Amino acid sequence: MTRPPSAPVRRTVAAAAALAVAGTLALAAPTTATATDRAAAVTPVEVITANPSGAQKCLDVTAQGTADGTRVQQWTCNGGTNQQWYWTDAGELVGVASGKCLDIPAGSKDEGVQAIVWTCHGGANQKWTQTLVHHAGVYNLTNVNSGLNLDVRGGDPTDGTPVVQSRPQPSLSQWWFYGTVPTVRG
Repeated sequence: MTRPPSAPVRRTVAAAAALAVAGTLALAAPTTATATDRAAAVTPVEVITANPSGAQKCLDVTAQGTADGTRVQQWTCNGGTNQQWYWTDAGELVGVASGKCLDIPAGSKDEGVQAIVWTCHGGANQKWTQTLVHHAGVYNLTNVNSGLNLDVRGGDPTDGTPVVQSRPQPSLSQWWFYGTVPTVRG
């Protein structure tokens, strides 16, 4: 004969079941969250290049732009919201300031095309894979559509250098890591 579970075990099982049901309902509920709401729900990170320079350089939306087609560049990390990003479950990298996806324009598969931000639409040109290239948390970011890596053009450490897509190669200009956002000035 089996003994019934103790009261603490019954409460724990009941609480877990309630959370599971609530989680299922929350996942099934339609969402009308804005980009700002989504950004507030996640912890944004700075995407920092491993490209050598005297200061850390971040993936940066030029001039804090929020319009479709604003170009993406490398810039000294400063904590601005135009340097803060978050990942979606679909593999999109979304800018906190703009609420737009990191995008390769017109679905180009050509090397040297500069990345931009664009309203998220779910296209493969806005999806990225992360491949760990070093045990210290350094990644290649590869565009799903083109198969090309996000790259600091020419490995130039200067602020304002375009971030482009390039043929995968073992180069620090294609290595990225994540940092926490120390301040929000943007």
